[in-house]
Amino acid sequence: MEPVYKVLNPTGTRTAVDCKPCATRLDSLAGKKILYYESEGARNFMPLLLQTLRKDFPTGTFDLVYFDTFGNSTPSDQEKTYQGYIRGVGW
Repeated sequence: MEPVYKVLNPTGTRTAVDCKPCATRLDSLAGKKILYYESEGARNFMPLLLQTLRKDFPTGTFDLVYFDTFGNSTPSDQEKTYQGYIRGVGW
């Protein structure tokens, strides 16, 4: 009798999820109030990006917030007053 092999699909089974649209994107950062998050894992590239954004968009306001963890998962009422967010996390 020949052996019988059972093969499993490594991709698993996909279940349906409710999809939500992404937040609308700003057409420009010029004149906008932006909350700029930086974490300890992104200290090698985020300061340079902030410097470049301030140079390229001098009328924009970039408020820096530093987190040594991932930070909040949902924005606070104060954070909701900003028109955009930039967040860098890396290790």
